[in-house]
Amino acid sequence: MVTSKRRLRPLNKYEKDVLAFVCSYQLRNGISPSRTEIATALKLKTVMSVQRAIAMLRDHGKLEFVPNSKRSLVVTNDPSPMTELPLLGSVAAGLPLEAVQSHDTIEVPRAMIRGQGPFFALKVKGNSMIEDHICDGDVVIIRKQETAEQGQRVVALLDNEATLKKFYQNKGIIELHPANATMKPIVVEAHHHVRILGIYTGLIRVHG
Repeated sequence: MVTSKRRLRPLNKYEKDVLAFVCSYQLRNGISPSRTEIATALKLKTVMSVQRAIAMLRDHGKLEFVPNSKRSLVVTNDPSPMTELPLLGSVAAGLPLEAVQSHDTIEVPRAMIRGQGPFFALKVKGNSMIEDHICDGDVVIIRKQETAEQGQRVVALLDNEATLKKFYQNKGIIELHPANATMKPIVVEAHHHVRILGIYTGLIRVHG
């Protein structure tokens, strides 16, 4: 595998443009673009050209794929300048998980730090957000705040247990929805001990 990578030609301008668009799209939308959206944005005639560029970027270790997903691209080596965030512990993408505190830090692309802070990072455990391409072992970037709009992905604290879900509130009821068709939402009354810790702004896929 190492020998194969050494023989790869350098990325050309077109392939770098594809990578830059995927990075910027994910930062704006929190999900990856489709092949058609990439082709349209870069004014390409065929999706096949995009597919060839993606294959080369994957060979270079710049992109990888989430299995069984239409929006499957994940940036593994964002070229943006890096900055350091506190890695505060773990958060469940599944049933609520007792918050695990730590004093570690992690380097993240500076472009992920958008808007007013402060920001922190958490490691994901579980697969309840898999349909939003947030997988077990990923590191999520969170902007610290105590309020959320309908449908935003939040880290919420329920009786000292933290979970990553989509937030909805209606008539005194709070619903924390997974992005996994096999799982049910967590439904609690608003006066229950539910506290929003922050809003999801980005994701890093950490190997090893």
